[in-house]
Amino acid sequence: MKLLRNFRVILPTRKELVEDLKRIFNQKFKPTTGFEGIVQGIFIDDNGNIYANGDFRRKTDMHPGGY
Repeated sequence: MKLLRNFRVILPTRKELVEDLKRIFNQKFKPTTGFEGIVQGIFIDDNGNIYANGDFRRKTDMHPGGY
């Protein structure tokens, strides 16, 4: 795998991201007054190793079941 060094990443705006999630993945959104979101990070390194981490703020079990 060739690593690209001198390139610019253009990130979508919040509105574009929400619209893509609705259109492509049929994601449903609802208004909320509190924190209801969670975050998962997944990273694949140059050797193909996969690293993942769940949002520590989540109050429910963070370990995958059945895998």
